[in-house]
Amino acid sequence: MYYKVKEISDMSGVSVRMLHYYDKIGLLKPGNVSQAGYRLYTTDDIKKLSQILFYKELDFSLEEIKEILDSSNADKLEVLKMQQQILTKKREKIDALMGAINKSIISFEQGENPKGLNIFTSLDLVEISRNKDQLKKDLMVHLFPHADEECGVKTSGYSKDDWTIIMSKMEGLLNEIAIRMDKRPENPEIQGFIGEFKEFINYNLIRCNNDLLKLLGALYVDNPLYRNYMEQYGENFPEFLKSAIDFYVGD
Repeated sequence: MYYKVKEISDMSGVSVRMLHYYDKIGLLKPGNVSQAGYRLYTTDDIKKLSQILFYKELDFSLEEIKEILDSSNADKLEVLKMQQQILTKKREKIDALMGAINKSIISFEQGENPKGLNIFTSLDLVEISRNKDQLKKDLMVHLFPHADEECGVKTSGYSKDDWTIIMSKMEGLLNEIAIRMDKRPENPEIQGFIGEFKEFINYNLIRCNNDLLKLLGALYVDNPLYRNYMEQYGENFPEFLKSAIDFYVGD
């Protein structure tokens, strides 16, 4: 029995757009395609989709999920054990943070100032970087609180699926720059990718002129959250990207 993409979407809650994206990246290809070009999914495809959703709930990226599904059962078991440890640590941090918040609430209710509630000590930047789509969204809102009116931010209506697709595209573009770090930042090929990066930001995130692009370049080096995200492409990647951006804007 075959199921059309809309039927799979209705059953799983995964948008049609995201199912198309899963097909495009080879994560979930339909078992068949009709003569008219419609995707047709099998029962095995539905089982695979349930596995994908399971691993997504465990905070694995789509690339990681693809690798897991292609691995042996022994490898899957090892990955799950590792993720169990990560989630356990995350739960411990959340419990600690909730304890600090509860103490602060009690202090406020008693008319006292809470002593030393430092939320940032409870955050793990490595784990934050695992949620790159939400991180990007949060940072944009933090840096440009009035961007809807002033800068033309286009993210307010994005769904979680939209963010997954956008972040995947951005990661691909940044990776293209990172694998060319043996070249100088002013290299024409690098500069071409910087131009694409600017247009990507302008089209998907926020109206981006050279001034904003230069600001982002500085943030990639100086802001801990941005730097942590960018260092996944290499320890010196933030500086390299900033230098390439500075050359692009004529600084």
